[in-house]
Amino acid sequence: MEPQDEIEDGDCLQSVDLPDDSVPSKASASESDHSGRFPKSNLKFFRQLFVDRPFGAAAVNWDRQLLSVNPRLCRMLEFTEDELTGLTLSAIIHPDDIEKEIEYSGRLFAGEIRDYTIAVRFVRKDGEPLWIDLTASLIRDAGGRVVYGLWTMQDINEHKRAEDELRKSLDQLEARNEEGTVRLTQANEGLVKMVADVSRAEKAVLESNERLLSVVETANDPILGADCEGKLIMWNSAATRVFGYTAEEALNQPITLLMPQRFAKIHERALERAVESGRLYYAKRVREVAGRRKDGTEFPVEVSISGWKAQQNMFFTAIVRDITERKQKEEQLRRAYEELESRVVERTMELVEVNENLRREVEERTRIEEMLRTSERLYHTLVEEVPDVIFVLDHELRFNYLNAQAETLFGRPLQDLLDSAFAAYVVPEEKKKIEAISEASLDSTWDEEIRLADADGQKKFVRVRCKPLGNDGNGNIHYEGVMRDITRRRRLEEQLKESREQLLEKIRIIDELYAHIVESGKARAIAEHTAEVAHELRQPLTIIGGFARRIARQLDACNMASDTGQAQAARIMSSEIQRLEKILNTLIDFTRRETISTQMSNPDAIIEKVLSLYREVLEEKTLKLDATLRGEVGEISVDPERFEQVVRNLVSNAIEASPVGETVHIETGISIPSHKALQTGALESESYFELKIRNHGPVIKEKDLNSIFSPFFTTKSYGTGIGLTVSKKIVEAHNGSISVHSDDTGTSFTVWLPLNQQESAVRLPA
Repeated sequence: MEPQDEIEDGDCLQSVDLPDDSVPSKASASESDHSGRFPKSNLKFFRQLFVDRPFGAAAVNWDRQLLSVNPRLCRMLEFTEDELTGLTLSAIIHPDDIEKEIEYSGRLFAGEIRDYTIAVRFVRKDGEPLWIDLTASLIRDAGGRVVYGLWTMQDINEHKRAEDELRKSLDQLEARNEEGTVRLTQANEGLVKMVADVSRAEKAVLESNERLLSVVETANDPILGADCEGKLIMWNSAATRVFGYTAEEALNQPITLLMPQRFAKIHERALERAVESGRLYYAKRVREVAGRRKDGTEFPVEVSISGWKAQQNMFFTAIVRDITERKQKEEQLRRAYEELESRVVERTMELVEVNENLRREVEERTRIEEMLRTSERLYHTLVEEVPDVIFVLDHELRFNYLNAQAETLFGRPLQDLLDSAFAAYVVPEEKKKIEAISEASLDSTWDEEIRLADADGQKKFVRVRCKPLGNDGNGNIHYEGVMRDITRRRRLEEQLKESREQLLEKIRIIDELYAHIVESGKARAIAEHTAEVAHELRQPLTIIGGFARRIARQLDACNMASDTGQAQAARIMSSEIQRLEKILNTLIDFTRRETISTQMSNPDAIIEKVLSLYREVLEEKTLKLDATLRGEVGEISVDPERFEQVVRNLVSNAIEASPVGETVHIETGISIPSHKALQTGALESESYFELKIRNHGPVIKEKDLNSIFSPFFTTKSYGTGIGLTVSKKIVEAHNGSISVHSDDTGTSFTVWLPLNQQESAVRLPA
């Protein structure tokens, strides 16, 4: 290592007023001329420990304010002592590291930790960051009261520059030392006058020594003292922590105890030269050497040594810092730098490729910009040739722009229309609509059909769509839109409305005839199937009667062992009664006239409810369920209970028709059934909710498909054949439709319900 700059004897701590609670004691105040300023007692020994060190140091109060700083810290940060004194640490620490330092210093002053060492970035006067290894501890007086905090700072970023600065400082210190000798000679003349104050001075010295010993003991780094024979005479707790020896084990032992054996001879010769010459060649320089712990392990350390004479004897003070962690970090930094260089090469190659891609992108953008300019020219041409009127309104709803088609629509010259109010061309009863344009929000579109009066007084129907588009540069909102002449369409709609009313009247007449035919057909159907229904009713009644007689005989005989048989008989009776009730309920549903009440309900939610009821049935038959409920419909106008009845019937039929292990498919969505549109010429709904239920059961024959919704028709060996008939009545009561399709892949039932139907009460057809 090259020698560091030495600190000149003339350099000393800058003193500032301490807060009342930080003034150490009456003795200390007396020693500092009763000024309440930083004490300077025993300044020479203090300079050995603090001021004359090649690292930055500062005394800090509870508010993290710099009370005193050493010259080294000033040089590190490029501030003067006057500029630094009185500043808080936050003023010179990098903003990203302030929070960390505040946390640690707070814990230190709160007594949670004895000392700490952290790496933080300070900010030099020129604004450049400087990495510093910051060590902080508390200085206490003889009574254990905290006097101030001692902050030591080591530049770990630019060691070479620090060494050069220390070398220059050493030369300056030697020059000042000669001047100091002259001043000391002059000062000796005044010592005669101080004899009378010896007793008081000795007491002050003892108190100062106690404070200095407190500094040594509370320091975070080992502080060692040795005599001219190289034996240890001073040892602090930090030395015990680093080297492993207790004070009793180390004191009066040769200092070579703390270094590898191979350096012992070199040290002894250097010690002899220093004692003989009275001067330590490498004094006040930071040297990197190897230390040895009690267990024999070696580790790298930084050592700063100072020597002084007292009563013709020479003494030495050394401050040692364990730099093992820093060396490890330097090695990691070296490896990271090598890896960074490798990545820079890779990144450079990537940038070359990116630049080439960027060049191609620029060429492509140039081509696109030319296409956009061409497109813009085409757009302006289109605006002038489009059959609709394109316009721009200002905040007062006056025309700022109109294309050429406006002359045809309004029957006026374009120059007469510009800067005129839109409302001036609207019939009086619809001017309120135009005023509503100014109330439209920025994210909305105003869309209305209004009537205009052209120059000849003829009324024209137009559809206007416009949208607010922010301010026009003056803080005012403007509106852009399109106006289409729909006069011919409205006249055709009126004609169509008249034709539709006539058609609906004819359809009503046809419906009345159809209802009459249906009533007649129902009567014949009931008559034709009366015998079948009677048979269905007689069979469960016969069984019920037989079991009833059996129970009566057993009760008469008091046969107590037959309780189990009676329970089974009761279950059979209950089952047959339920069957009878089902048949009767189905007949009632078919024959009665009933009103359905629609309300806004979610059909998918009703379907999910039905499917949850059939989960166990599906599992018993080992059937799979493939349900796709898209949820895009939301709520529609439907009678929830009657629609649930339709879904139950279709799902039950699909389960019964499906072979074991097959899948039942259920799907919902929005659809426009083309065959429905063909069958119904007066549809008012443009879209329908669609429910499709498909099974993989046997194919239904063509002749059976034609009769599948007829009363009392069934392809099963049981049931009444009325379920699908009732389902069809419910769907048609909702103005919907139901259809069936069967092929080799299975059978599908499809239900359509209109989406735009309002809530109402509808009577089911009989």
